[in-house]
Amino acid sequence: MSSFADAMMMASLLNNGSMFENRRQRDPYIDPFTAWRRVERQFEVREEKEKKDKEKKDKKPETKISYLEAVFWLFFLSPIIGPIWYNLENALIKTMH
Repeated sequence: MSSFADAMMMASLLNNGSMFENRRQRDPYIDPFTAWRRVERQFEVREEKEKKDKEKKDKKPETKISYLEAVFWLFFLSPIIGPIWYNLENALIKTMH
């Protein structure tokens, strides 16, 4: 026997004989109310999706500073901020004494 035939037999045994079955058949008759509910639900889902997309477009992105940007600005502004911080610290120490 060929390996293909062996594979087909094993597949049919493991699949409980349902290997060659067709997909589940739908009921040929669907009442109009069920069809209407399905169509209505489709429109609701589409409207919700469009609304969410519009909200995403309208929403402004938050401006967050990354760690590397913070390190850069701290390094760049340190000649300005350093003396100011030092003087404020000394002024605070003098007011406590």
